[in-house]
Formats: sequence, structure tokens, C-alpha cells
Amino acid sequence: MAKMSKSLYVCCTMDVERIRSESPTGGPPSWEFGETAVREYCEFLGTRGYPTTLFVVPDTMDRQAALFQEMAETGNECGMHFHPQSWRDHFRNAEAHDFLGGYSAEHQRSLLRPALEQYGDAFGSAPNLFRPGNFSANDATFQVLEDLGFRGGSVSQPNRCAPSVKAVWTGADRTVHCAHRAFRLVAGDLEF
Repeated sequence: MAKMSKSLYVCCTMDVERIRSESPTGGPPSWEFGETAVREYCEFLGTRGYPTTLFVVPDTMDRQAALFQEMAETGNECGMHFHPQSWRDHFRNAEAHDFLGGYSAEHQRSLLRPALEQYGDAFGSAPNLFRPGNFSANDATFQVLEDLGFRGGSVSQPNRCAPSVKAVWTGADRTVHCAHRAFRLVAGDLEF
């Protein structure tokens, strides 16, 4: 009997938040602690041959762009992470802001477009990857992300059912796939 060979693919990611005092969704206790965590995570995985994808919120990219440029130069990838409640000064009145999946396509674009510009201005280029906070998304999200130039990301968490954060992924396709333009749970023909 012939021996079958199967490949195992590993993806290592980190959400990089603002500091806790500026982020109702959580974060490191200080900017220094956050930088140390990023460096140690990337170094630990890098010495074992695993590059990392860092999903960075725009305000942290503003504050620590040099760190993420350095991480990108050493083989790691940077994408955008986003929580409407902790972007810019929204954290001052977080209750007035919903999770990304709670917004219409038009409202998602009105939030993500300037956040994307903020990120790109700080980093020097726009990110290709995206991850929403709490995996919050709705049926409009994938089309919005593709329209804004994102080409991939970590948007779903199959079988997660968290209506309070607008993240319902029960029954979602568990494989890597192109997104559907109208229904988030199945594969489709978008470039995202």
C-alpha cells in the first residue's frame, strides 16, 4: 500500500489593539508592553520558521508605524484590524458605536474608508488583509471589503454564534475560499 502524504498548513496571527485605556474592546496595558508582545511573538515564531500576520488597528499603526515596518521587513505581514468602538475618539463614547456587522454597507464604507487611509498614511501602503473585531460582519461586509481594495483576511469564525457582537457564523464554510457577494456563509466569486 502506497504511503499518503498530507500537508499541514499553519497560520499564525495576532490582533494588535490600542492600549487598554483607549480601547473598550481590550488591549495591552501600555504602548511599551504592546511593542514587546509583538516583537516577542514574531521572534518566537520566526525562529521556528513561521511568519506572522499582524492585524493592526489604524490608531496603533499611527502610533507605532516604525515597529510594523520593521516587522514587515523581517518577513511578517501586516493587515488591518478594526473595532468601530475604539477607532479615533469613539472610545470616549463606545456605547454610541456598534460592531462592524451592525452597520449597513454604506455605513461600513464610511467607517472603513478613512480608517484604511489612516492606516496607509502611517504604514506607507494600504493593507491587503482585513480582520474585523470579534469577527463581526454581515452579508454586506465582503463586498465592501473587496470594493475598498482588500484581497483577503480573517473575517469569519465558523460556528461562532455571538449575536451581541454581530458575529453569527453558524454553518459557515470551514475551508479557505473566495467570499460570496450576498451571503457570508458560503463560497462565492469575489476576489476577496
